[in-house]
Amino acid sequence: MDKLNSWIKASRLPSQSYIFFPLLLGQGFYYNITRNFSIVFFILIQLFGLLIQLYIVYANDYADYEIDKTNDTFNIFSGGSRVLVENLISKKEMKKAIIIVVGLNFLLGIILTLGFRRFFSIPMITISFLLLWAYSYSPIRLSYRGGGEILQTTGVAVLLPLFGYYIQGGTFQEFPWVFLLFFFPLQLGCAMSTSLPDYPSDRKGNKKTSTVIFGFEKTKSYIIVINFISLFIFYLVAWLQLNYLKSYTVLAIPLICNLYLVYLKNRSKISSSYLDKFVAVNIFIVISLTAGNALLLFF
Repeated sequence: MDKLNSWIKASRLPSQSYIFFPLLLGQGFYYNITRNFSIVFFILIQLFGLLIQLYIVYANDYADYEIDKTNDTFNIFSGGSRVLVENLISKKEMKKAIIIVVGLNFLLGIILTLGFRRFFSIPMITISFLLLWAYSYSPIRLSYRGGGEILQTTGVAVLLPLFGYYIQGGTFQEFPWVFLLFFFPLQLGCAMSTSLPDYPSDRKGNKKTSTVIFGFEKTKSYIIVINFISLFIFYLVAWLQLNYLKSYTVLAIPLICNLYLVYLKNRSKISSSYLDKFVAVNIFIVISLTAGNALLLFF
């Protein structure tokens, strides 16, 4: 039971929400255009999401082991699962787990290709793995060189909705690329926010996250500004261009939450409960807008 609990901790299942809703959003786009939806494809798409999320958290723990050992400002949103640092799981066991989830996802790609003629599924799954590899592993290792958040955002804001859309429909035609105008910067702000608690250890370990590059205080300001701009663009795209008459209902909660971030900004110091709230509220802004938009597309 102790080992099982350790693997549950390593899996960080609450972070599945970062993956689930962008995949659902892509499926919502396809349904809204065609009124076609397959439960079988929904299950296979979300299975991909589960496996890719496990790959991300396992591979990040493995890659960041050394820097995580020096991190004493971690929280539930950052700093890894701590299972390697606390010797709950060995690096050898973690490496095997990474290989297993990669293998299972490629098996899923084979099923989608041979069984359902989704010929771009394996290339897209491969790209999803390469994005994390380029983020955390040599020789590219952009999380240490700078630009890691761009890779994260590309995966979550572009690849995941596109994968959900493609698997449901078997085509990329009519995918609403215009939505990336707000969705990409919004997800970028989310990626930046999760680097805030790790600022001391990242700076000590020469990890070029946005917080290290711009500074702790400026990064918080940039996140708030990015959110306001993204929400305004969402209003223009969803309401004015696509005649999304109920867009205001999706905007309400994220807008109120971003105003709360303004209140939290100066109070959010390293290792403070206010910083935990700042990161949590910012994540909620992204999840609520993504989930709300997906539900509007379906209903």
